[in-house]
Amino acid sequence: MSKRSLRSFIPLPLLMPFMSFIIGFETGGFQLVLRGMSSDFAVTALGSGILAAAQYAGFIVSPFVFGSLSDKIGKKRVIIISGSLAALGCAVSAVSHSMAPFIIGSFFTGSGYSAVESAEAAALSDMYGEKSSHYLCIAEFLFSVGAIVAPLVTEAGISGGLWNWRFVFTFCGAVFAVISCLYAAARIVVPVSSRPSAREKMPVWRYFASAAFAFLFVSIFFECGLEQGFSYFIESHFSKTLLRPDLSAYSVSAYWVGMASFRLLYSVVRVKPYRALLSGLAVACAALLGMAVSNSAYVSLAMCVLTGMALGPLWAMLIDLAAKQFPENSGGAVGLFSSGCGIGGAVFPIITGLLSDGAGLRTAFAVLAAVAAAAWCLSLAAYRINNRKARERS
Repeated sequence: MSKRSLRSFIPLPLLMPFMSFIIGFETGGFQLVLRGMSSDFAVTALGSGILAAAQYAGFIVSPFVFGSLSDKIGKKRVIIISGSLAALGCAVSAVSHSMAPFIIGSFFTGSGYSAVESAEAAALSDMYGEKSSHYLCIAEFLFSVGAIVAPLVTEAGISGGLWNWRFVFTFCGAVFAVISCLYAAARIVVPVSSRPSAREKMPVWRYFASAAFAFLFVSIFFECGLEQGFSYFIESHFSKTLLRPDLSAYSVSAYWVGMASFRLLYSVVRVKPYRALLSGLAVACAALLGMAVSNSAYVSLAMCVLTGMALGPLWAMLIDLAAKQFPENSGGAVGLFSSGCGIGGAVFPIITGLLSDGAGLRTAFAVLAAVAAAAWCLSLAAYRINNRKARERS
């Protein structure tokens, strides 16, 4: 098969879901094995939060740097480079025997796959315009499928003595490497009207001169903080607070079942992004309060599903809104949003760990509910600003 025909055979929407699946697998598997790793490394709940936060610390710098770079050298090159970085990070994590090297490997992993996600999202926005959110939701659905499968497969292998927690990172590192090589043959064709010119390059402060962009940036910081602050401590809540360790793996998968179901729904049903954003944050607030007060393991399982359903499509909606605010600099806009996501993902597991050590996970979930309410207020403000601008243009 010639190089030209091979590129025609692998368009971006075909390859992107495979990358999303393995990113989801790494995320869901990491969430399950975090407590076991913490025991091996002899760290407290705060230490567990730091282990989780290390991966999301990579989100802070990497998408910001690679986002602007992708507007200059092309999205495909950035995807290949950053996918290889994720593979390296997984390899380092898999062979770590103490906290310090694992944190380094986890940082590389987060840096790599966060840059992959932001470059893929920007490329889809460039290529498909209004249809890009459809493809983003499909990719996020596959991400959720990976996160559902990972805890069940990993737990089954650990219980059967086939592997330990290192399996998650060994397997994901190998797949990251393979998919990064396949991306060399991917077809990413950007319309001329969406290609940035030298005059269209913008400094960071110009993005934040838009009040709507600034509000949405803080919203994605909160949204990703909610996802990571909640999901990495579900297993601990069922094992330590509710005293139902037999349901711990199911609780992580239940959260991702909720995520997957609504990401799939939003991939086939056209919805207004702001409507999805506001309704999702409102439901997340209610579900997190339910987790904080419920003494029933089965009610808590239902709240895990509901939280996943509420938060599921929000990342794609926020990223799509960011790309469309600055279509000529979609890579830079999405990269900034991914950095905001990384800050939230790095900070909130530490906050949840601190609250867990000091006041218990019920209090931590109540605080997360308040964060969801704050994100709702900011998103509503951004929605009103955009509506006012639309009326002024008309």
